[in-house]
Parts: sequence; structure tokens; C-alpha cells
Amino acid sequence: MPLEPKIFGCERHVFDSLDTTMREAAERARAGAPEGTLIVADRQTAGRGRHGRSWASEPGVGLYFSLVLRPRRPAPQMLALTLAAGVGLARGIGEFCGLTCDIRWPNDVMLEGRKLAGILVEAETENGVLERAILGVGVNVNQERMPAEIAPIAISLREATGAEYVREALLETILGRLEQAYVMLLESGPEAVLAAFRRISTWTQGKGVAVEGLERPMSGVTAGLSPEGWLLLRDETGAVRPILAGSVRPLD
Repeated sequence: MPLEPKIFGCERHVFDSLDTTMREAAERARAGAPEGTLIVADRQTAGRGRHGRSWASEPGVGLYFSLVLRPRRPAPQMLALTLAAGVGLARGIGEFCGLTCDIRWPNDVMLEGRKLAGILVEAETENGVLERAILGVGVNVNQERMPAEIAPIAISLREATGAEYVREALLETILGRLEQAYVMLLESGPEAVLAAFRRISTWTQGKGVAVEGLERPMSGVTAGLSPEGWLLLRDETGAVRPILAGSVRPLD
């Protein structure tokens, strides 16, 4: 039986088109929208991901939504919130479609080595506390083929399985698993989230990666997660250091 959400989706706003569900959710959060408020768009004209990258948001084929969260946790737990979202999203997609998804640290759900879904978390802090956060999610669902410019690195559920999926039903399963992972963070703390992330992700231990987006290129072998959730990298000298910025990709 799918896990039904109790909080996520308590208030819902569905749009044919938005520039980005993140902006709409943030505005409603500042106006007092309750935790769990859900914003869904069939199409985004300015969808975005981590580091300001654009997110292809075609109408009728993808799943694009944002949630209003009010975690009231210490600000350093924002990374754990992102990791929890990855756990919930990977579990939800896997449960609905019967697939085994991977998570590329910190926020990409992967299938067959390509990006299937992405997560973006933006938060507002007051006195060192995460008072409001917007969790944005994009999932490639029914695209027959991904656009040529991203086809080598992105995949859709339909492309992977040949099946077409009911996006509304997929959303409900994802919401249930996202809420479960969020409650795990609130009730059990970051340690439980990190343990769950390690169980799903093949990227946290023993994977050769390069780190992009830094002033000095870095590469090495992943060596676990720090207590805060940063990815640890062992370089060619044997030194282990946390990845505090940038994006990881597998070494060629």
C-alpha cells in the first residue's frame, strides 16, 4: 500500500503554467501558507536547479512541484534537509515504478547512470533557525526522448521502461515518501537521514569522482559523509576533505 501523506499536499494549488513553482511557493510561504502547501505546474517557463542551472520543463510530460516547509531546525541542518528529500524522492519513484534509483550527492536521483529527477531547497533563517524552506522537485516522467543537448546525461521514466505513467498517481506516492523522510529528520535528526542516504546512494563510498565548479579542480575517491552531510573525498595524496561546493561527476 502506498504511504499516504498527512501534511504534504494539505493545501494544493495547480497551474497550467508558471515561471517556477519555487517562486510561487516562496511567495505563499511569506504570506503565511501552512506547512505542506503544494504548488504544481504542468509547465515551467523558467525552471531551475542547483547553481542556477535551467531545468527542462516541457508541458504534459514531467512532474514539477514545490512544497512549503517550516522545519524550525538549526540552520546547519539545511544540507540534511536536502539529503532527506533525496531519500524520499528516490524511494517514492522506486516504489511507484518498481525501479532501483540511485542518488548522486547531494540532490540528483539517478537511473542507469543518468539524471532522472532533481531537488532544490531554498531556506530563510531567523536567529540561526530554519524558519521557512521551499522544496522544489522536477521529475522526467513521460518524455519519449530527452532533448539532444542533455540526452547523454538525463533520462525519463518512459525512456527507461517504455511505459507511460499517470503523473498524478506518481505525485501522491512521492509525497508520501517525502513526508516520511522529512519526519525522520525532524524526529530522529540528521544521523538517521545520513544513514538512509548511505543505504541508497552508491556515490558516498569508493566512487571515483571529479568535482566541478571550483577554482581548483578536484578529483579522488569518495570516502563517506561528514556528520553534517558533506561528501568526503580522498585525493591522490590520501588526504580526506569535505566537498563544500561544486558538483560531482563520475571520473571518465
